[in-house]
Amino acid sequence: MLRQLSSSKEVSAKKQFSNQTESFLFSLNERYERNRVLLEGIDGFFASSDFVSFKEWNRYISSLKLSEKFPEISWVAFIKNLAVDEKLNFIKSTKEEIPNFNIWPENSSSFCYPIVYISPNPFDNLIGFDFYTNEKQRQSLEKSVLSKSLTTSSFIELNPTKIRKSERILFIPIIKNEKNEIFGWIGASIDFSTIMEQTGKGVLPSNVDLDVYAGDKPALQNLIFQKSTISLDGPFLSTTKVLDFAGTTWTFVFKSAIASNKISAYGVFLFLFLLLISILLGLFLYFRYLKASGIVDYDSQIEKWILYSTQYAVVAADLKGIITYFNPAAEKLLGYSSNEVIGKKTPEIFHDPEEMALRAEELSSILNKEVKSGFEVFVSLAEKDIPECRRWTYIKKDKSKTSVQLSVTTLKNYNKEIVGYIGFSIEASQLKF
Repeated sequence: MLRQLSSSKEVSAKKQFSNQTESFLFSLNERYERNRVLLEGIDGFFASSDFVSFKEWNRYISSLKLSEKFPEISWVAFIKNLAVDEKLNFIKSTKEEIPNFNIWPENSSSFCYPIVYISPNPFDNLIGFDFYTNEKQRQSLEKSVLSKSLTTSSFIELNPTKIRKSERILFIPIIKNEKNEIFGWIGASIDFSTIMEQTGKGVLPSNVDLDVYAGDKPALQNLIFQKSTISLDGPFLSTTKVLDFAGTTWTFVFKSAIASNKISAYGVFLFLFLLLISILLGLFLYFRYLKASGIVDYDSQIEKWILYSTQYAVVAADLKGIITYFNPAAEKLLGYSSNEVIGKKTPEIFHDPEEMALRAEELSSILNKEVKSGFEVFVSLAEKDIPECRRWTYIKKDKSKTSVQLSVTTLKNYNKEIVGYIGFSIEASQLKF
């Protein structure tokens, strides 16, 4: 049965790993689409107006809060589609707003594609740069003229600004009239390593590593993003996805460490421990039934023998967390008498506050709701009929500490309504393998 459980766990891990990778790729594409929609909005801003001034540009771009909402965008710019015979007049009129404006480098062709406006300010040194003089950029821009749609170019290096190989420049043509003439372009440099990092924070668990390469194979020189936090010395799951994404082929290599298929001595003991807890709980609930039905009274010697004689500390509490039962093993383990705690205290008095706070954060993430530090951390999973057996630190009455293995479950009435909780615990030092 244990081997079957282990096999089922591995199958479940593989399915979960597959879902995690697919979820990441879906979210990645969704985040990229947000950037595309943003650029189309800026494109519409220009297309809807006969003239957009430098001040209007700065005001509009500031309202978008790019650095806050779109950290993957290095810069965004307005690029003019300019015939060479319009060049001198355009430079002269633009200097009225941008005194130092000029088009560079020199271009003897019949067209030039200069950057007119660019944000944020650190990229002001790119104002006037003529994309027509760079073959990769010119081809991408001319492709957009034919397709009237978004195009993507690979990275370039401009002195003194260096664009990393994880960056791609996106161009969206601005179409102004019924003749579908290209007035210019909205261009943006997007760092895809940042997109992947931001996406990973939201959907990629800490137990999954990711390497991303530009191209159709995982070549080290093309590595653009790496998330490596786990040790892969033992067995691990791995999958490689090659996708055409944002005009570029990318290779995604996902890895996740998995537990060994071998059943450890601790695993066997944990299974037996949970089995024993289940038996004790079943007997406890059975005698509660006998008591409620009148077959035996509350002072039943058999019930006392089960709960009083066990080496496990048994603590029961009501819905508010107030202790209602505290057996002799609990008194011996914690140093409190039953009279000191029953009807007066909650189990929080003998738990480490820091452990409770950390577990509250974990459960809040697992259950997707706020779990407060305190009694709620012990019963949140039990209320959903999810069994849980984990290590906790008990703080005794004399303030000394001890590590225990604790299992918590619910108590229900005949209508299957939760009426309380019960926990069985034993010192870790007593666990023998």
